Amino acid sequence: MVPKTIAGKIFGSICSLSGVLVIALPVPVIVSNFSRIYHQNQRADKRRAQK
Repeated sequence: MVPKTIAGKIFGSICSLSGVLVIALPVPVIVSNFSRIYHQNQRADKRRAQK
């Protein structure tokens, strides 16, 4: 199934771009939070090891 009209092709392009953005935009937030929590745990482990 492929769009034949110009309007259908434009709508399909918009749908595909919005799908990519919906997936791509939250990823940096998730990675940033994971990195922050990981480093906090690493520092806490070092403090526990020094005691």
